[in-house]
Amino acid sequence: MTKKRQFDVSVVFVTYNGRDFFENCIASLREDIRSSKLMVEVIVVDNGSTDGMRELSGKEEYNWIKWILSDNVGFSGGNNRGMKVAQGKYILLLNADTLITKGTLRSLYSYLDNHASVGVVGPQLRFGDGSLQVSAYDSYPNLLTGFLENTLFDRLLYWLFPYTIYPGKLFSRRMHDREREVKHILGAAMFLRREVWEQTEGMDERFFMYREETDWQRRIGQAGWKIMFYPTVIITHFEGGSTGQTRFKKQWDKKLDYYLPSVYGFENKWHGWLSSWLLVIIYVFGSLWILIVLLPTFMINNLFGWMVPRWWQTINRSITDISIYHVAVLKWHVKRFLTGKSVFLDVRGKLITNYE
Repeated sequence: MTKKRQFDVSVVFVTYNGRDFFENCIASLREDIRSSKLMVEVIVVDNGSTDGMRELSGKEEYNWIKWILSDNVGFSGGNNRGMKVAQGKYILLLNADTLITKGTLRSLYSYLDNHASVGVVGPQLRFGDGSLQVSAYDSYPNLLTGFLENTLFDRLLYWLFPYTIYPGKLFSRRMHDREREVKHILGAAMFLRREVWEQTEGMDERFFMYREETDWQRRIGQAGWKIMFYPTVIITHFEGGSTGQTRFKKQWDKKLDYYLPSVYGFENKWHGWLSSWLLVIIYVFGSLWILIVLLPTFMINNLFGWMVPRWWQTINRSITDISIYHVAVLKWHVKRFLTGKSVFLDVRGKLITNYE
C-alpha cells in the first residue's frame, strides 16, 4: 500500500565518519530548502560512525532531521533504511560529502513533474576543484567493458570516438554537457520517484558498497522507467567523504576489498558464474598487460619528453596513477588466491552474491 505523502521531497543521507563534510553539506541543503518553497524532510542514516557524527543527532540545531542510527549495513542497506521511512513524493539520495546550490531541489522536482516517463534523474557532479566528475554512464558493466578498461583500449576509443556510443563504452565525458537518457548515473546524487522505490524494492543489499546503484538502475530500466542525466543542475562532490576516507579513490588497497567483489558479483548476478570468472581473468591478465606496455612508454617519455615539459609531466603522472592502480589489482588477487579467500567476499567476509 502506498504511503500517504506528507512531503514533496525526502532527502536521504547515508554517512560513515564524514562529520566535517556533513556539517557543510547540511548547511547548503538547508539554504536550498528555504528558497525552494517545498515541503522537505531530511533523513540521516548513520552507519556506525565513530568520529562524533552520531553526537550531532542530539544537538538542537539538527533536531529538524530524522536520524536513524544503525550498524554499518553498507551504502545499499543504509539507503534502503532511509527510503523505507521516507514520506516524500520524490526522494533525493545524496552523499554527505556534497554541496548544493540554491535552486537544486526545485529544479529536480520540476524535472520529474514535467517528465512522467522518467524514474530517476541525476545532476552533473563536479569535484571540489571544479573539474568534472564522470557520473552518467552509457553501458552497464560487462565482459566487454572490463576488457576495454583493462587493456587501455577504452582510452584509445574514447579519443577516436568521443561522441559515439559504441558497445562497451561506459561513459562519454564529452557528452556530460547535455541532457540525455543514460543507462545509469552515479549514486552520489539520485533524484527519483517514490513509485520507483515501491516497484523495485530498492537496492540489493548483497552489494555492500559499489555496483549497488548500477544494479538497482538496471532493474529500474527493466521496469520501464527512463534514467536521465540533467547537467543544468550542478552539485559539488568531494569524493570519499561519505566513506570517511578523503581521496578514497587513491587508497586502492582498501578500496579494492569492496570494489572488486562487487564488480565480480554484479557480473555473476547478471551473466552467470562463468562470465564472472572470465572477468577475473580479464582483470588479472589485463593488469599484467598494461604494466608491460606502460614500462617502455615511461622510459621513452623520460628519454624524450623533456623536449615538451608540460606533456612530459602530464604523461608521467598519468602512467604513475594507472600503474599504481593495476599493481594494487594484481596484489589483491594474489593475496586472495594465496589465502584461499574467495574473490566474491568483501573485506568483512560477507558474500556479495550467492550465485557462486
